[in-house]
Amino acid sequence: MNRHITGAGVASLLAFAGAAHAGTIVQSGSLGPNTTNWSQSFQINQFDDLGGTRQLDEVIIDLVGRLEGSAGAENRDEFAKSVTLDMSAMFTISLGSENLVSSYTAISENFSLDAYDGTIDFAGPSGMMFEDMSDTASAQQAYDGLTRDISPWIGDGELTLEAFANAGSFASGGGNITFLFQSQASIDFTISYVHSAAGVIVPTPTALGFGLAGLAGIAGGRRRRN
Repeated sequence: MNRHITGAGVASLLAFAGAAHAGTIVQSGSLGPNTTNWSQSFQINQFDDLGGTRQLDEVIIDLVGRLEGSAGAENRDEFAKSVTLDMSAMFTISLGSENLVSSYTAISENFSLDAYDGTIDFAGPSGMMFEDMSDTASAQQAYDGLTRDISPWIGDGELTLEAFANAGSFASGGGNITFLFQSQASIDFTISYVHSAAGVIVPTPTALGFGLAGLAGIAGGRRRRN
């Protein structure tokens, strides 16, 4: 009899954890591509609690940043050179002064150039041009009411967020080398509202683990006594 009660408790806890969330509202969009460095504000709908009948449990922010560009070098020295071209970008979405999620990407090209051929054209034996350089960087961040204030996301209006795409470039290879960098960036975002019925206590994964461990301990104790 005692084992039967313990087993029912585990089943109830698992069923409650699986059914606690009522649904997810998803909003997505794209910004850019624009020449780096850029920032742009955008609006999303707040979470409507429908008169207090449902509650916001978690805000999940997904960000995918894409860096595209070209880079070139022309060796103007009388000796051959080894050259490195680096291009990078940091993508961020923020709410006011708070950074919500960020991702970073970097592209690098390493090559050798012969002595100057007399023309700065980023071609020939002394020049090189890399077109169609690109890379993406993704990141996800989740916030719930236990670890962070999510009240600004709740309402019947719009919430203004800010997106940033800041790029940097670096070249090495010694003196008498002419470098060229051009870059642009874009951001794809997805905002997800995970919600449940008002008044439902949604167990966190940690709390669920402790609950199952406790029930398992009770079951073990019952079996030992029997």
